[in-house]
Amino acid sequence: MQFKQGADVYSAKGDKVGMVDRIVVDPTDNTITHIVVEKGFLFTEDRIIPVEALNATNGGSVQLVSALDDVEEFPLFEEDYYIAPNGEPVVDELAWASNALFYYPPAGVYSHVPVYPVAIEGRERVARNAPDDAGAVSEGTKVTTVDGKDAGEVEQVYTDEQGRITHIRISSGFIFKSSRLVPISWVRTISDDEVRLTVRESVVKDLPQRQN
Repeated sequence: MQFKQGADVYSAKGDKVGMVDRIVVDPTDNTITHIVVEKGFLFTEDRIIPVEALNATNGGSVQLVSALDDVEEFPLFEEDYYIAPNGEPVVDELAWASNALFYYPPAGVYSHVPVYPVAIEGRERVARNAPDDAGAVSEGTKVTTVDGKDAGEVEQVYTDEQGRITHIRISSGFIFKSSRLVPISWVRTISDDEVRLTVRESVVKDLPQRQN
């Protein structure tokens, strides 16, 4: 499915609701998951719409599957939940893909679901809600990106109210250390000596830094 920046977006009844402003890309497989629709005749604020709610596009316009009465039910676009990639371009077939966003499930103050840091004493292991083939998450475990780059080491684990891991805090640097929160959905495998991510080094570097 192709999208053109500035393309008109219509409801299933043919009413214009806004225009395509940006696309949202899954950094784990580089596929388009959502579009950001800029406010227009029916949308009074920018909205985020999954591609499953869209009919086939003709390049110049996009039509929603939902009826007119449902369009306001799409969630508002909140920029704090997304990061703009500064590395290599994504979705090469789109000339304007440099304006794309990666969805970043936030933890803490911006999250609708409360998460809790879990202190890892020594080499105590935590393995809740990890990938099916994962081992356990241990403090100091090396974190490696999908392109084989060293992203740092595990510093802390964050869980939700059910004790399921939502994020792993990784730290990097020697003198001036910084840390980043990596969502568990970006983790491919966990072993005793390595946490392997599904995203590239450039994506990790684009995550907001937290100074130690």
